[in-house]
Amino acid sequence: MFTNPEDQNILAAILHKPELTDWLPALSLAMQQAEQTLLTKAKSKSTRETSFINNLRKLEALQKFLSEFKDLSLSLEAEFCQFWQERQELTSAEKTPDLVQLKTKDLNVQINLHPQWAGFLLHELEDLSHYFEAEVVQALYQAQTPYLENQAYQQIQALWLKIKRLVNTLIQDLIPWRKGPFNLLNQPIDAEWDCGKKWSRLQDLGLDKLLNGKNILDVGCGNGYYMWNMLEQDTPANFILGVEPFEGFTAQFLLAKTIYQTLGGTNLPYLLTLPLAKVPASNKFDVVFNMGVLYHRKDPVIFLEDLGKFLKDKGTLVLETIIVEGDETTCLIPGEKYCGMTNVYFLPSLATLEKWLAMAGYKHLEVKDISVTTSEEQRATPLSSPLSLQDFLDPNNPELTIEGYPRPQRVIILARKN
Repeated sequence: MFTNPEDQNILAAILHKPELTDWLPALSLAMQQAEQTLLTKAKSKSTRETSFINNLRKLEALQKFLSEFKDLSLSLEAEFCQFWQERQELTSAEKTPDLVQLKTKDLNVQINLHPQWAGFLLHELEDLSHYFEAEVVQALYQAQTPYLENQAYQQIQALWLKIKRLVNTLIQDLIPWRKGPFNLLNQPIDAEWDCGKKWSRLQDLGLDKLLNGKNILDVGCGNGYYMWNMLEQDTPANFILGVEPFEGFTAQFLLAKTIYQTLGGTNLPYLLTLPLAKVPASNKFDVVFNMGVLYHRKDPVIFLEDLGKFLKDKGTLVLETIIVEGDETTCLIPGEKYCGMTNVYFLPSLATLEKWLAMAGYKHLEVKDISVTTSEEQRATPLSSPLSLQDFLDPNNPELTIEGYPRPQRVIILARKN
C-alpha cells in the first residue's frame, strides 16, 4: 500500500491497458522508491512532505463523508423519481442521472452534483440558487419539506454541511492555486492563471484529433487543469497521466478527483508525483504535453530528449514555453530573477528553440501560436500568491520586466520525431 492512494490507482489503471502493462515493473519500483523518500522526509519533519501527508488525511476524511453522502442519496432513488415526476415541467429526463457531473463550461472545470439531484437533496436556498432560477428555487425548497421527516434525508443535510466546510478548508490550505479556474461543489477557485485562455489556443489546433482514443502524458501538469479538460472533449483520450513533482499541486488535483470519483465519476485522469527524471522511460504515449516547464530547466536539450523517450514512433510533443526575439544564436540567460521568478534559466528565440528540438531528435516542427502573456491571463487572486505578472512588469514600459528583460511571450509548437 502507498501513502498516496493515487499511486495504487495508477498501477491498477495501467494493469487494464494491455499496451502499457510492460511498463508496470519499472514504474512500480520507481513509485516504491519515491514512497520511501516521502516517508523518510516526513519523519524528519520536512514541511513539504509533512504537509502533504496531513492533506492526504483530510482528503481521506472527505472521501468518507462523500461516500456516506452518495450511499444515502442513492438509497432515496425512489423518492427522487417521485419528486421529479411531480415536476415534469422542470425536467425532461427519462432516467435517473448520475449523482455527479463534470463539465468544463466556459473553460471552468466544474465538478458538482447533477442539477436534478441538487434540486432534490440540497435543502438550502443558497445551494439551490447555484442550479436554478430564483422563481424555481423557492418552489423546490418548499417541495422538499415532506422529506425532512426522513432520517436518511436528515443525515444527508448534516453530511452536506460537513463536506462543504471540509472542501473550503482544503481549498484554503492548498493556496497558492496556480492553474484554474475550478468550481468544486459550487465553491469557485479563481487561480493565478486563467488557463482557459491557453486551452482555447490549444483547441484551435484541432486538439480533438490529437486526443481521440490516444494515450496522453502531461509532464509538469500542476493540479491537472488541462487533464480534466481533455476528458471533456467530444473525442476523449484513452488514458491520461500527469507527471508532477510538487506535492502541493498533487493535493489540489486529488481534491477534485476525490470529489468526482467518490460521487460516482468514472472517466478519470491520473497523476504521478515524481520528477520526470525518476519516471522510467517508456515510448507508449501518442502525445506528450509540456507546458510552461522548459524555461525552469537547467538542461533544456536533454529535457527535450527525455520527453521524446515517452513518445511512440509517430507521437507528437505539444510544447509551450517562453521565447524572446532573435535569431538562432539568441538565448537570454537571466540574472537572479526573470519577471519575479528565481528559477528561469534559458529563454531561447524561436529559431534557437527549433535548433534545440532538432538537437534533441525532433524532425518535424510546426509553430501553432505565439502570444504575449497578459495580465488578464495571469494575475493575482485571493487564492494565489499576492504578486503576479502585473507586479513584475516595468511600470514605465510594460514591454519590459522590472529586471529590464522582454516581457513574457509564449509559443506553442508541435514536434514529431518521425
